Amino acid sequence: MNGLKSAPASAHDLAPAVLRRTIALAGIPAPTGAEKARADLVLGWWTHDGWASRVDAAGNVWAQVADGPGAGLLICAHLDTVFPDDLPHVVTAEPGRLCGPSVGDDSVGVAALSAVASL
Repeated sequence: MNGLKSAPASAHDLAPAVLRRTIALAGIPAPTGAEKARADLVLGWWTHDGWASRVDAAGNVWAQVADGPGAGLLICAHLDTVFPDDLPHVVTAEPGRLCGPSVGDDSVGVAALSAVASL
């Protein structure tokens, strides 16, 4: 599952899992209105991470990481991409860099949500 279940000691320790999740998510085409496969993957990650997760009627994936007193914090990223589903969604890794459709828009943002909640 490429999980983040046990909380690492620092943000640096989270990088390998964020990169794995970025590559996995970027490999799934998701033009606007066709994000279900990505939503299912993210739902699986977050459920595996132990979060109370669900998909709403609009296809958004929600997760509550923890209860607690005080104000809550909402963080978000989008699942859809500007790339058509017939474009090969292949990610290549170079030293210090991932290249491919939707890596920066917004696969890495979605993958990083898991990391932020694990800190």
